[in-house]
Amino acid sequence: MKLQVEAIIPKKLALDPKRLNRAIENALDLRAADVKVDFQVTTDTWERKPAFVIAAKPGERKVYTSNKIYKFVSGGTRPHPIAARNGKALSFYRTGFRPKTRPGYIGSNKGQSANKDLTVVKRIVRHPGTRARNFDRTIQKKWQKIFPRMMQDAINYEATLP
Repeated sequence: MKLQVEAIIPKKLALDPKRLNRAIENALDLRAADVKVDFQVTTDTWERKPAFVIAAKPGERKVYTSNKIYKFVSGGTRPHPIAARNGKALSFYRTGFRPKTRPGYIGSNKGQSANKDLTVVKRIVRHPGTRARNFDRTIQKKWQKIFPRMMQDAINYEATLP
């Protein structure tokens, strides 16, 4: 997902592309770090936290992870069968589970384990799928609103410097 910004360039900076570029690159670095924190917050209560990376090119920043579990949680999964592989059967708890994350929310909660009294043992189960949390869309929506103003502020500040 991309976020693009159109800024008003003061004359002072239009004549000094080096300073303008510095303001833009610094603002991109700061906001990419903020976006990375937003992604990290979505996994605060996870036992195995994915690593998020910032990739930088001139005029561009990408925040991403290659973690498959994060992809499945954020993007969701379709209903699918799960078969026992290493043993003869699967064992799982039937009710009481509450996920640590929810769609459209930048954060991660305590969650809840399933009721251990209701154990089910089967050779193949039909997983109902996982509802997409859409962390990327939620974070993009948040920054779409505030990033343009922050970028403009960084450019304006640079123009006030001697």
